[in-house]
Amino acid sequence: MKYRWKDIKNLPDEISLEDLRIVCHLSKSTARYYLQSGLIHCEHNGKKTHCYSIKKSDLITALKNYETSPHKFAIPRKVNAGKKRPKTSFSITQLPGRELESKTAKSFYQNKLAQFPDLIYAEQAAEVTGYTKKTVVRWCNKGHVPYLYKHPKTYIPKKDFLLFLLSEKYNSIAKKSETHLWDIKSIHQKFRNGGKK
Repeated sequence: MKYRWKDIKNLPDEISLEDLRIVCHLSKSTARYYLQSGLIHCEHNGKKTHCYSIKKSDLITALKNYETSPHKFAIPRKVNAGKKRPKTSFSITQLPGRELESKTAKSFYQNKLAQFPDLIYAEQAAEVTGYTKKTVVRWCNKGHVPYLYKHPKTYIPKKDFLLFLLSEKYNSIAKKSETHLWDIKSIHQKFRNGGKK
């Protein structure tokens, strides 16, 4: 990485992957690797583009780590090998029971749902989880999530949806959406970093 502390200090409080790439003179794939591996802490909003949000304070912490331990930021050979690889790689795909039942997990999902009213549309639930509206409706029809149907919309009480997000049923979905995997990774990191147990 090549950067100047003067440029870093002039950054806004939150930056994007593109900002990170420019200020640290990184390729897009290297910048993405640092974010996805957790070397630079970030938030992922689940969108396909402009999905990363990095706090300036987290970037400064990462750069200080880079200066003391640059070997930790070495790119594994397989990342630059030019072979097709999965969009994202996660070391954890399911939360252990203790983490799933923690205040950290509850607080995380409460924050994700905070912007929505007490009754949320199936489309909004799909946006939160990264699954399709069809999948959300299937959860409702199978009785996993209580719902109300008023043509043409399916509504889910927010408090019941929160309970579903914290359930073993949701946690143990075999083929998870990328958003779901990012949520698991974020909760796991927060818990390991001393979040509310």
